[in-house]
Amino acid sequence: MTYSYNAVYNQIWANAEKDFREMDIDPNRFLDAPYTITKAKLYTLSAAVIVKSVQNVGTITPNLITLIYALSGFLSLAFFLQDSFILKISALFYFFLIKGALDWSDGALARLRGLTSELGRILDIWGAHVNNIAFYILLYFHVYQYEQQGCILYLLVCLLTLKSVDINDQVFKYYSLANIGPITTTTPTSTNKPKTLMLEIIKWPISDRARTLDVYLLVILFEILVSNSSILTSYIIFFIPALTMVRLLYNFKAIRIL
Repeated sequence: MTYSYNAVYNQIWANAEKDFREMDIDPNRFLDAPYTITKAKLYTLSAAVIVKSVQNVGTITPNLITLIYALSGFLSLAFFLQDSFILKISALFYFFLIKGALDWSDGALARLRGLTSELGRILDIWGAHVNNIAFYILLYFHVYQYEQQGCILYLLVCLLTLKSVDINDQVFKYYSLANIGPITTTTPTSTNKPKTLMLEIIKWPISDRARTLDVYLLVILFEILVSNSSILTSYIIFFIPALTMVRLLYNFKAIRIL
């Protein structure tokens, strides 16, 4: 059965609306969450084009799209490292829009074909993880291209090491850990609001959410187009590993490893 573009779009948007409800966001009230709704619309429009184009191509499976999604992050990184303005901008555009469109496409195609599975969900999580790793490598090499200092590469190695054991970046945060049980944290109460606010401030610069990465993309774009230097990102890269370490220690404490 061949679905029209509108049918594919409506299916993807209906799934997005379900996610909105879980986040207590009304998609019909744009001003309540303008960034989230705008980005979701862009992802839906783009993902619908991809799914509509490949829905009847039997060799293209949802898991294959997930694999393409994961590998495309490093392909874009390779583009960014070239001495070409167009390739650099293309890499930034990938992380701004195409990354999310591919991420939404695999699940949409799986639901369209009735092929949703736990394996697909796990691969999707790891695809996102690989893309985020590729983005942070891009960020650090962006600074390195201007500064040419070895300490930047050491900081990158430290960050990748921390992220490899960061509980929030791992598939098993969705499941039970052997001999530990489900990963749960205490629900914040009115008595620890300052602590909760501080944790949110710490988590925001190292979050892998689209809004955080988009801020970094805008900073990189500004430096490429305007300043022709790493005037801002040279400071950012020093804070990210430190904040990641703080969050890592907090996560370990939350699941009673520490």
